[in-house]
Amino acid sequence: MSGIAVRRVVGMSPWNSVCSIVLLVVIGAVSPVIGDENELFSKQEVSILQSVEYRYRQSPSGDHLLLIEQWGKHFAGVLSAQGSQRIWILLDPDHKPFVKQLPKGDYHINSTEFERITAFGKIHPDVQSALKKSVQAEPNSK
Repeated sequence: MSGIAVRRVVGMSPWNSVCSIVLLVVIGAVSPVIGDENELFSKQEVSILQSVEYRYRQSPSGDHLLLIEQWGKHFAGVLSAQGSQRIWILLDPDHKPFVKQLPKGDYHINSTEFERITAFGKIHPDVQSALKKSVQAEPNSK
């Protein structure tokens, strides 16, 4: 014998004990992999962001800033610092991480664009802070 003793609880078959142990092990192993409910909702927001990015990748625009409302969410599309691609930012996320953008990259907006974005709709404070960091001073027109 292996040295492990299994005692039979009155009214419970050994098969039920084994199944209960296996079930507890599976639940313990799967829970960290699945993550919590917040993570699932965050993935849904990223999927919506991916959809917007893909949709507007197919129809390019020369405008530096595009503001889109889709599926009850607000998005800002800003040309990257290099101007080679449009970076999409979810303005009103409900789940962490709150700052979601696709694709990753640097972008800059001016103060007028920042005002347009903030007037467009509800913006999460973390997103507003990230946008504020990307504001560049406009060149003086003399």
